[in-house]
Amino acid sequence: MTLGFLMSIVPRLPMLILYLLGVALAIGYASTLRGAATCAGAGFGCLALGYVLGIASQYWVMIAMGDVPLSTRGTTLALFSLVITAVSLVGTVLLMIAIFGRRTPPAA
Repeated sequence: MTLGFLMSIVPRLPMLILYLLGVALAIGYASTLRGAATCAGAGFGCLALGYVLGIASQYWVMIAMGDVPLSTRGTTLALFSLVITAVSLVGTVLLMIAIFGRRTPPAA
């Protein structure tokens, strides 16, 4: 790995850490919040996956595809972007369901 690639990862790490913290908190609250915690954990997991896919796509295009023409790199990057956007969209919808979804009151 090159120093330039490693430096491109550094600004993304705080959000990735927060998403992983969200997954951990959702697991911690799973016994009390059940459905909401499950949706939140899956949502944060999808968002973290999107970030990891973003880092992987950067590596693939910058390093692994060194001898490939720029037009092919552009197409590959566009396909990666579509997948990352879809995964992030699913994660955001799951978080919205966790936040705004109907909750059943606890049994008395």
